[in-house]
Amino acid sequence: MLAVPPPFDMWFIAHLAMLWGRSPTFDLMVQQSVGYGVLGGLWYAGVLFLFWMRGAQPGQQEIRRRTLTIAFGSLAAASLTVVAAHAVSWPPPSAHPELAGLYPDDFPVNLNATSFPSQSTALYAAVAAGIYSLRRSLGMWAWMGVGVLVALPRMYLGGHYLTEVFAGLVAGLGGYWMAILLEARAVSWCKTAFEYPWGHWQRTLAEGAVFLWILQVATEFRHVGWIAEVLASLWRG
Repeated sequence: MLAVPPPFDMWFIAHLAMLWGRSPTFDLMVQQSVGYGVLGGLWYAGVLFLFWMRGAQPGQQEIRRRTLTIAFGSLAAASLTVVAAHAVSWPPPSAHPELAGLYPDDFPVNLNATSFPSQSTALYAAVAAGIYSLRRSLGMWAWMGVGVLVALPRMYLGGHYLTEVFAGLVAGLGGYWMAILLEARAVSWCKTAFEYPWGHWQRTLAEGAVFLWILQVATEFRHVGWIAEVLASLWRG
């Protein structure tokens, strides 16, 4: 298990942290935007919701099927990040002994024991790959958002290293690729639940599951993480 970030990561974050304090308004804006999902989640969730609603129209079943593939891909990507976190473990930049001093005294320290890999990057990379497969022009913007709206602000806030962002990209693409392989069977099987009329329990359950998934995309699966932590603490206790 690795415990020390690569030297280039340390150098890159150190130079990025030098920008802190030059514009307190900008710093506060980035913090609040990341905290409330403005830089990332809300935009991707909005696009997915529009695709899902369009897929409900006659003749648009392919859009609905691909949206379900994106859902499976994002969940698979999140699972891959959990596995990767057991292989590599090191503190995030804001909590690293050699980097913590570069941030203000009142800076909110990332309390995570390890920041590898970037789960946010993995999640939205899987979503961006799916959006690109549906609409290339919109997908290009989604991919640029992964770098500019998701990865860069979180590195600026001392939450991730550059290596973790690249690892998140690999996990995101890997998760989406796994979903594509299962699309012909698993996704097609799930799609039948949405062919039932409204009011049928399977249709209601399926629509509710998709709504909760889109909501978690907007919040970076924070509720899922919180529930997992509670269940883990109860299991240990």
